[in-house]
Amino acid sequence: MCLSTIIVTLEDVIGGENVLIDKEKEIEELAKKAVKMQESSLRTLIFATDILLARDQIEKKELETVKREP
Repeated sequence: MCLSTIIVTLEDVIGGENVLIDKEKEIEELAKKAVKMQESSLRTLIFATDILLARDQIEKKELETVKREP
């Protein structure tokens, strides 16, 4: 599974395949910029990404919990 697939939200998927292609292009551009970054900046970027992924996982679990409740 690639990072672009993880980042795409359910709303994006409903929008269609073009959104996936746009996300892949966006991530490719970010990766090119990251290659040029200094090591400390990369660490900050990775930390921020970890925080955002954790937030998304928490939100997903909360949504699943709400859906299960009667």
